[in-house]
Amino acid sequence: MAMTERTLEARVPLRWVTADEADGQAKHLRFWLEQRDVA
Repeated sequence: MAMTERTLEARVPLRWVTADEADGQAKHLRFWLEQRDVA
């Protein structure tokens, strides 16, 4: 999440994030991305 946070702070255009199955099941990660309009 830290790398994605730095990317968003730098205002790099970002529409989606690729993750493996384990990360895809992480509800806190999905919530964090949704709050930032990425997921």
